[in-house]
Amino acid sequence: MPTATPAVTEAQVTEEPPIDPAETLEAVVAFDSNIRSGPGTEFDVVGQAPGGTRVTLIGRDDTANWVQFQAATIPNGWIAATQLQNAGTLDLLTLPISSP
Repeated sequence: MPTATPAVTEAQVTEEPPIDPAETLEAVVAFDSNIRSGPGTEFDVVGQAPGGTRVTLIGRDDTANWVQFQAATIPNGWIAATQLQNAGTLDLLTLPISSP
């Protein structure tokens, strides 16, 4: 008895939408600061952010006390919002909530 051969379907790949540069937040690290693996001092230190380093903010914890960032010259990670020179002028609540 012949059996039906299932049709081959292609898997759909969902691509992340590109980040609109107009919607990104940039900040400057105020002074030498620890970079952490997550949002809090209980997370491991993964590097150092020298004062004056420009970073792109990509996320925050639910309180906006810690922000996740990317940078060209230092490891990506988390830093306390109080360590940013211009944190008071940024609307950190517009950042998506991230997890480590």
